[in-house]
Amino acid sequence: MNKLFASVAGLMLLGAVGAGAAQAQGVNIRIEKNNKTVEINAGRGQGHYVTVQKKVWVEGCYQIVVENVWVPASFRIIQEQVLIPARCEIIQEQVWVPGQYVTVRERRVDVCGHVYHVDVRKYVPRHYETRQREVHIPARYETRQRRVEIPGHFEKCERKVFVAGHYKVVQERVFVAAKVAKPSPREAIARSRSTR
Repeated sequence: MNKLFASVAGLMLLGAVGAGAAQAQGVNIRIEKNNKTVEINAGRGQGHYVTVQKKVWVEGCYQIVVENVWVPASFRIIQEQVLIPARCEIIQEQVWVPGQYVTVRERRVDVCGHVYHVDVRKYVPRHYETRQREVHIPARYETRQRRVEIPGHFEKCERKVFVAGHYKVVQERVFVAAKVAKPSPREAIARSRSTR
């Protein structure tokens, strides 16, 4: 507060106290300027506010405390869907062939050394044959597992903590009334006689 404001408030207080003493009446002055307030109470039956400190008992209770907890590095296995593109594969398979007669062309040489071919019918007994064939495999998704490292980090963790009962110092604004002077016994007798 600037000095001019304080001096004006002081002068008003002096005038109010003087008028209150002369007339024995209470005076209340309130001055507000630039969000600053001065309040002056003077006179009979008036008082003032005082900030007092007192101890108050606070009962024990549970409180939720949030803490940062360090989580060390770890490994986790995650599952993910992976697209396998379409492709062609040559596969080999064992096929059962039953016994049968087949016509086979054989090469023969006669006595003169001439080569000629003859169709001969032969019996082929039952057996397994290895055959190859090309197979088209369409695109598809597969679930695969992967090991991932999670680095060390802080996590917020809530926990319930019991706070024991304790005393707490609190400040409180209290109104203190001004003391009114009691008349002496002689004045009391004089007043009672004058009112009769």
